[in-house]
Amino acid sequence: MGKDPLFFNKVASSVLGALLLIIGGSILLDEMLSPHADHSDVYVPAEPLDEGASAGTALADQGLSSEALAAMLTVANPQNGPKVIKRCLACHTFDQGEAHRVGPNLYSILGDSIGAKDGFNYSAAIGDYASQEERWTPEILFRFLQKPRTVIKGTTMGFAGLKKPEDIADLIAHLNQDYSETPLDFSAP
Repeated sequence: MGKDPLFFNKVASSVLGALLLIIGGSILLDEMLSPHADHSDVYVPAEPLDEGASAGTALADQGLSSEALAAMLTVANPQNGPKVIKRCLACHTFDQGEAHRVGPNLYSILGDSIGAKDGFNYSAAIGDYASQEERWTPEILFRFLQKPRTVIKGTTMGFAGLKKPEDIADLIAHLNQDYSETPLDFSAP
Protein backbone atom coordinates (compact mmCIF):
# COMPACT_ATOMS: atom_id res chain seq x y z
CA MET A 1 0.00 0.00 0.00
CA GLY A 2 1.27 3.41 -0.90
CA LYS A 3 1.35 6.37 1.39
CA ASP A 4 -1.69 8.67 0.98
CA PRO A 5 -0.37 12.16 0.15
CA LEU A 6 -3.48 13.76 1.71
CA PHE A 7 -3.38 11.75 4.95
CA PHE A 8 -2.17 14.68 7.06
CA ASN A 9 -4.81 16.99 5.53
CA LYS A 10 -7.55 14.47 6.26
CA VAL A 11 -6.51 14.05 9.89
CA ALA A 12 -6.09 17.80 10.44
CA SER A 13 -9.44 18.63 8.87
CA SER A 14 -11.16 15.92 10.93
CA VAL A 15 -9.65 17.27 14.15
CA LEU A 16 -10.51 20.87 13.25
CA GLY A 17 -14.04 19.86 12.22
CA ALA A 18 -14.58 18.04 15.51
CA LEU A 19 -13.31 21.04 17.50
CA LEU A 20 -15.54 23.39 15.52
CA LEU A 21 -18.54 21.15 16.15
CA ILE A 22 -17.82 20.92 19.88
CA ILE A 23 -17.22 24.65 20.35
CA GLY A 24 -20.12 25.69 18.11
CA GLY A 25 -22.45 23.21 19.80
CA SER A 26 -21.40 24.47 23.21
CA ILE A 27 -22.09 28.08 22.27
CA LEU A 28 -25.42 27.17 20.69
CA LEU A 29 -26.52 25.15 23.74
CA ASP A 30 -25.51 27.98 26.07
CA GLU A 31 -27.69 30.39 24.10
CA MET A 32 -30.62 28.00 23.89
CA LEU A 33 -30.61 26.80 27.48
CA SER A 34 -29.60 30.01 29.23
CA PRO A 35 -32.03 32.72 28.05
CA HIS A 36 -31.23 34.81 31.12
CA ALA A 37 -27.45 34.51 30.95
CA ASP A 38 -26.99 38.28 31.25
CA HIS A 39 -28.30 38.95 34.74
CA SER A 40 -27.20 42.58 34.82
CA ASP A 41 -30.73 43.82 34.14
CA VAL A 42 -32.61 41.47 36.46
CA TYR A 43 -34.11 43.04 39.55
CA VAL A 44 -33.91 41.09 42.80
CA PRO A 45 -36.93 41.93 44.98
CA ALA A 46 -36.19 43.76 48.19
CA GLU A 47 -38.85 44.38 50.81
CA PRO A 48 -42.36 42.99 50.32
CA LEU A 49 -45.16 45.48 49.81
CA ASP A 50 -47.75 45.96 52.49
CA GLU A 51 -50.71 43.66 52.04
CA GLY A 52 -53.60 45.48 50.47
CA ALA A 53 -51.47 48.25 49.00
CA SER A 54 -53.08 49.72 45.92
CA ALA A 55 -51.30 49.78 42.60
CA GLY A 56 -50.87 53.56 42.81
CA THR A 57 -49.51 53.43 46.37
CA ALA A 58 -47.11 50.66 45.44
CA LEU A 59 -45.83 52.58 42.43
CA ALA A 60 -45.30 55.63 44.62
CA ASP A 61 -43.41 53.43 47.11
CA GLN A 62 -41.14 52.40 44.23
CA GLY A 63 -40.56 56.05 43.31
CA LEU A 64 -42.97 56.03 40.36
CA SER A 65 -46.36 57.71 40.55
CA SER A 66 -49.38 56.66 38.49
CA GLU A 67 -48.98 59.89 36.55
CA ALA A 68 -45.31 59.15 35.87
CA LEU A 69 -46.21 55.67 34.60
CA ALA A 70 -48.91 57.13 32.34
CA ALA A 71 -46.36 59.62 30.98
CA MET A 72 -43.83 56.81 30.49
CA LEU A 73 -46.36 54.78 28.52
CA THR A 74 -47.06 57.71 26.18
CA VAL A 75 -43.40 57.76 25.12
CA ALA A 76 -42.71 54.02 25.44
CA ASN A 77 -41.33 52.39 22.32
CA PRO A 78 -43.18 49.17 21.41
CA GLN A 79 -40.40 48.37 18.90
CA ASN A 80 -38.08 47.74 21.88
CA GLY A 81 -40.54 45.20 23.26
CA PRO A 82 -39.37 42.20 21.20
CA LYS A 83 -35.91 42.49 22.78
CA VAL A 84 -37.42 42.52 26.27
CA ILE A 85 -40.05 39.86 25.59
CA LYS A 86 -37.32 37.31 24.74
CA ARG A 87 -36.89 36.83 28.49
CA CYS A 88 -40.49 35.66 28.73
CA LEU A 89 -40.53 33.20 25.81
CA ALA A 90 -39.14 30.26 27.76
CA CYS A 91 -42.35 30.10 29.81
CA HIS A 92 -45.04 32.08 27.96
CA THR A 93 -46.64 32.31 24.52
CA PHE A 94 -48.16 35.52 23.18
CA ASP A 95 -50.03 34.91 19.93
CA GLN A 96 -53.78 34.44 20.05
CA GLY A 97 -54.74 30.78 20.41
CA GLU A 98 -51.26 29.48 21.21
CA ALA A 99 -51.03 26.77 23.86
CA HIS A 100 -49.91 27.53 27.40
CA ARG A 101 -46.40 26.61 28.46
CA VAL A 102 -45.08 26.64 32.02
CA GLY A 103 -46.89 29.98 32.29
CA PRO A 104 -50.14 31.01 30.61
CA ASN A 105 -50.52 32.44 27.12
CA LEU A 106 -50.42 36.22 27.54
CA TYR A 107 -52.32 37.35 24.46
CA SER A 108 -54.50 40.34 25.36
CA ILE A 109 -53.30 40.35 28.99
CA LEU A 110 -53.84 44.10 29.48
CA GLY A 111 -57.35 44.63 30.81
CA ASP A 112 -57.87 40.87 31.19
CA SER A 113 -59.01 39.30 34.45
CA ILE A 114 -56.14 38.17 36.66
CA GLY A 115 -55.78 34.40 36.79
CA ALA A 116 -58.51 33.74 34.25
CA LYS A 117 -56.90 32.24 31.13
CA ASP A 118 -58.93 29.17 30.21
CA GLY A 119 -57.07 25.89 30.45
CA PHE A 120 -54.29 27.11 32.73
CA ASN A 121 -53.91 25.90 36.30
CA TYR A 122 -52.94 29.00 38.31
CA SER A 123 -51.29 28.91 41.72
CA ALA A 124 -53.31 29.68 44.83
CA ALA A 125 -51.29 32.90 45.18
CA ILE A 126 -52.62 34.21 41.85
CA GLY A 127 -56.15 33.26 42.89
CA ASP A 128 -55.77 35.12 46.17
CA TYR A 129 -54.37 38.16 44.38
CA ALA A 130 -57.20 38.07 41.84
CA SER A 131 -59.67 38.45 44.69
CA GLN A 132 -57.98 41.78 45.59
CA GLU A 133 -57.18 43.13 42.12
CA GLU A 134 -59.62 42.22 39.38
CA ARG A 135 -57.78 43.07 36.15
CA TRP A 136 -54.27 43.43 34.73
CA THR A 137 -54.06 47.22 34.50
CA PRO A 138 -50.85 48.83 33.23
CA GLU A 139 -50.03 49.79 36.85
CA ILE A 140 -50.49 46.28 38.21
CA LEU A 141 -48.62 44.70 35.30
CA PHE A 142 -45.78 47.22 35.75
CA ARG A 143 -45.45 46.35 39.45
CA PHE A 144 -45.62 42.62 38.72
CA LEU A 145 -43.00 42.74 35.97
CA GLN A 146 -40.72 44.70 38.27
CA LYS A 147 -41.12 42.52 41.39
CA PRO A 148 -43.23 39.39 40.73
CA ARG A 149 -42.57 37.61 44.04
CA THR A 150 -43.03 40.78 46.06
CA VAL A 151 -46.27 41.79 44.38
CA ILE A 152 -47.83 38.31 44.46
CA LYS A 153 -46.38 36.48 47.44
CA GLY A 154 -46.18 32.76 46.79
CA THR A 155 -46.28 33.02 43.00
CA THR A 156 -44.66 30.09 41.26
CA MET A 157 -43.25 32.37 38.55
CA GLY A 158 -39.48 31.96 38.74
CA PHE A 159 -38.62 35.27 37.07
CA ALA A 160 -36.95 37.80 39.39
CA GLY A 161 -38.21 40.88 37.55
CA LEU A 162 -37.05 43.63 35.22
CA LYS A 163 -34.78 46.31 36.63
CA LYS A 164 -35.25 49.17 34.16
CA PRO A 165 -38.62 50.98 34.23
CA GLU A 166 -38.11 51.90 30.57
CA ASP A 167 -37.87 48.21 29.61
CA ILE A 168 -41.09 47.49 31.48
CA ALA A 169 -42.88 50.40 29.79
CA ASP A 170 -41.61 49.29 26.36
CA LEU A 171 -42.76 45.72 27.06
CA ILE A 172 -46.23 46.88 28.16
CA ALA A 173 -46.49 49.08 25.05
CA HIS A 174 -45.44 46.11 22.89
CA LEU A 175 -47.99 43.80 24.51
CA ASN A 176 -50.65 46.46 24.08
CA GLN A 177 -49.84 47.21 20.43
CA ASP A 178 -48.96 43.76 19.09
CA TYR A 179 -50.62 41.24 21.40
CA SER A 180 -53.97 42.70 22.30
CA GLU A 181 -57.46 42.26 20.95
CA THR A 182 -58.49 45.68 22.26
CA PRO A 183 -55.40 47.89 22.73
CA LEU A 184 -55.55 50.61 25.36
CA ASP A 185 -54.90 54.24 24.39
CA PHE A 186 -51.60 55.38 25.90
CA SER A 187 -51.45 58.57 23.82
CA ALA A 188 -52.60 60.89 26.62
CA PRO A 189 -51.88 60.54 30.32
